[in-house]
Amino acid sequence: MEDYDGISERQDTAGKLPLGWLIFFIGVIIWGVWYMFVYVPVGSWSQTAVYEEAVKAEAPVTGPTTDTVPAANPYKGSAHEVAEGANLYAENCAGCHGEKAEGGIAPPLVRVEQYIYGGSDSDLFISVMDGRGGGMPAFKSTLGEKKVWEVLAYIDSINK
Repeated sequence: MEDYDGISERQDTAGKLPLGWLIFFIGVIIWGVWYMFVYVPVGSWSQTAVYEEAVKAEAPVTGPTTDTVPAANPYKGSAHEVAEGANLYAENCAGCHGEKAEGGIAPPLVRVEQYIYGGSDSDLFISVMDGRGGGMPAFKSTLGEKKVWEVLAYIDSINK
């Protein structure tokens, strides 16, 4: 044992790193190697490219436009499709628009002078398929095109 200014030190531990610090040091080296392998650009990989791909993947999918949607409802006046539309309306729309489409939480769909987003068949189709801000959900994935046209045929039939 060495004694300096009243402080005793053991000679056999002089110059040795404590075990905890040694484990930490080795862990930092392993982490650094892993980090360089995973995050340092090699070849054509870059964080910017990954970010741009993620942003592109999250971009909203543009839905149908009035140019790509038929101008008139193909099922308008067809009794079978109107009956199917009535069932679909009761299941999906009546909770907000009312049982007879007279309104409720959502605006009425019958005896309307002017719809907010247009009243043509194609405008109504786009509203139902893509939804609208303020609470109207999109029914593109839930119903699909044929069923949306059937619901709109039903609404047209009760509007007369």
